Amino acid sequence: GWFLLVFIVYMGISVLFEKLLSKSIVYSPISILPTLFQNLLVLAGTKVVLDIHDGKKADLSVIFRLWKPFWNYLLAVLLMMLIIGGPLCVFFILAWEQSSRQPWLGFLILPLLVGAAYFGMRFSLITFLILDRTMGPVAAIKKSFELTDGHVGELLFMGMLAALLVAGGLFCLVVGLFYALPVAWLSGAYVYRKFVPYQSEDDLVNAASKTV
Repeated sequence: GWFLLVFIVYMGISVLFEKLLSKSIVYSPISILPTLFQNLLVLAGTKVVLDIHDGKKADLSVIFRLWKPFWNYLLAVLLMMLIIGGPLCVFFILAWEQSSRQPWLGFLILPLLVGAAYFGMRFSLITFLILDRTMGPVAAIKKSFELTDGHVGELLFMGMLAALLVAGGLFCLVVGLFYALPVAWLSGAYVYRKFVPYQSEDDLVNAASKTV
């Protein structure tokens, strides 16, 4: 039920803002609102699936308590875009300008895509770390890179399974997405808990006190 609600709200906001912005000729700062709302819903959904996996009561009202993690999440996303997307953007610009004189540049796209997939796997725990361990963007990126060391193959395999599951749901007249997306989302929480076991708030406080 929670996943269905998140999905409906997510799609509703997307359609609403698309309709509103399509009528506006001049783009304004309001044009980024759909992206902000969608990212906030993704963050809330991730928190819900993590709570469900940990045996806690799912509460979508958590969306109103996610403002600090939300900004950390946005900063982390921007950093990941620079790390992963930056080299790809530079490559496409150079390839476009030099395609007639340097046709061999086209062969570099494969290693760049492989590199992007590699870093995508290494950064796959960032959202969970920001929510679960209240980390900042830089700390979450470093920790995710540390935890996933030597596990890229496993993460890639799980990611491919989740992608196939969602694709299967899409082919089932879209209705299957209501079943595929929750399972795929929960699989992310399952993978995260393999790397970072659940700790109660008391456990975290005790661990922090021991390090002081």
